[in-house]
Amino acid sequence: MLAFSKDITQKDPRHPEEGKDAKLKDYMNYQRKLNNPQIIYNALKYGKTQLEETLQAARKNRQDPSSFLEEAFPFSKRFAESKTLVLMLKKLINGQNTPKQWYRMNAYYYALVYDCLKSFVAYYNGLIKESSEKANDYTVAQGQEIDLNDWVYLFFPDLDFHIGHDLGYKQYPFAKRNQAIEEELEKELQNGG
Repeated sequence: MLAFSKDITQKDPRHPEEGKDAKLKDYMNYQRKLNNPQIIYNALKYGKTQLEETLQAARKNRQDPSSFLEEAFPFSKRFAESKTLVLMLKKLINGQNTPKQWYRMNAYYYALVYDCLKSFVAYYNGLIKESSEKANDYTVAQGQEIDLNDWVYLFFPDLDFHIGHDLGYKQYPFAKRNQAIEEELEKELQNGG
């Protein structure tokens, strides 16, 4: 199982204050619908399938897959070429499928998981809006849309891999820390460092 900042295998999470606050109760009901291990597994599988199909079509049509990589893997493609991405996705899927062992990830793996998660959640949430029957094929959220920002906020320990690139939101842990790192790097570059 891949290790995140919190245990993704926890089932039926409870909060002691949810009986007193209707919004908190709604939020906790949403959290109880999520099957976090399946979200990650499906995200990785979806990313791997999309990548392999695109690479196969690109080889067949003698096209360059770089625009797909830029769109589907904006963070992780900076660190590896397409063949390495496929290999790393296979390793991550195998790690996720091993429930008795925990695998700690580095920033590169988090970048790859983030890229896959973002694509899968967009795909899954689109299915929910179009046809919940197709969405039911995935046992990830009981037909409920997944809030990507909330998931990332809860389970990613940091987003160091995004430093220098805007994610479009700043409500995750370490946002101020990462902004300070970016500012220091910019100062160093301006001073010729």
